[in-house]
Amino acid sequence: MQAAILAGGKSKRFGLNKLFYRIDGKPLILYTIERLLKVERIDDIFLITSKENAEWLRHLGFEILVDEFPAGLIYCPKPQ
Repeated sequence: MQAAILAGGKSKRFGLNKLFYRIDGKPLILYTIERLLKVERIDDIFLITSKENAEWLRHLGFEILVDEFPAGLIYCPKPQ
């Protein structure tokens, strides 16, 4: 099984990049990665992120997919 971490937000309401916000000295993104690494059924972890965050996240050693739609998710209602 594969796990995807969605890590491409702009953190507008938070005020700074949440991925790198430190809690007890560790970036927030590492808490998510560490939890997924403990799940036995997960074979592969990859991160979906923005172009701006991709370089920093590459050093973590996981596959990085750069989001092609930097504006975020666009709501498209299901046809009736």
